[in-house]
Amino acid sequence: MSDKKTPSWLFHPNKPAQIYHLTADEYEAMLKDGYVDSPAKLPAKEQAKEPEKDPGPKELSKEAEKLLAVFVVNPRDLSKDQLIDLAKAFDLRATKNMGEPTIAKAIQDYLDGNSQNAD
Repeated sequence: MSDKKTPSWLFHPNKPAQIYHLTADEYEAMLKDGYVDSPAKLPAKEQAKEPEKDPGPKELSKEAEKLLAVFVVNPRDLSKDQLIDLAKAFDLRATKNMGEPTIAKAIQDYLDGNSQNAD
């Protein structure tokens, strides 16, 4: 085969795309190592994702446990700041510009197993 090096774009599912200067033999070796000559030939991103790991139950602080006890009885008994603190104890996003019902729904969804990080 020829020793002439030719510039070629090559793509790999786990590496950034780049131009390689390769001989024909080197080019074929790269293709065998999982590189492709077109981004359309890369596997779909959903296939490349790792399955989600269940982190298990979240350990709550004493304060969060108290807030949760009140929340379970009646979420409206908690102030906005308390709802935000409880949401953060579950790693949910909650901010001052959100309404109490939105924060309470995010917490309830989390408790019901339908967690969708509150926006």
